[in-house]
Amino acid sequence: RAMREFQIAVRYMKNPPVSEDEIANSAGLGDTHNGVNFMRAACIIAMQKAQVSFDPVLEALKNRAVHVMKRLCPIVEHMVSKGVS
Repeated sequence: RAMREFQIAVRYMKNPPVSEDEIANSAGLGDTHNGVNFMRAACIIAMQKAQVSFDPVLEALKNRAVHVMKRLCPIVEHMVSKGVS
């Protein structure tokens, strides 16, 4: 259930905007702007935006998983003591 909630949250996330300044800063300075430089710039921007977007959602998933794991042990112990299979 926690993973399903995470999947739904990620599916409906809005893409963060990318400004022209971010593109220019990532591409760097100089006269040698070729495809490799622009590909590197695109990768840098994508990694930065993914980190900003996914960090809060991953933190929420981590907190939910910790909560579930803390409650799991007593439930399993109860099931074992009752002989539930």
